[in-house]
Amino acid sequence: MKSSTRHPDTERVPIDRAGRLVIPARFRDALGIRGRQTVVVGLSGDSLRVRTLDSALERLQRIARRKNPDAARAVDDFIDDRRAEAVRE
Repeated sequence: MKSSTRHPDTERVPIDRAGRLVIPARFRDALGIRGRQTVVVGLSGDSLRVRTLDSALERLQRIARRKNPDAARAVDDFIDDRRAEAVRE
């Protein structure tokens, strides 16, 4: 079944018997998905969201910064402590 474009950001794609669907090339290109890459898929209301791992991580970091602006410094301190500990060993 050939996909047909209805809107610039929408495309119809078939789902096979195993429940798989193919993400159209133009969407993969727009997201920077190359080859056999793992992505994060989530439900958003009645829709699926597909994000690259980098995009999902950036989103989580933005949420964490909003919730706790001092968290970035805490993480830096933790990393500095681990590095100092590694040097001592």
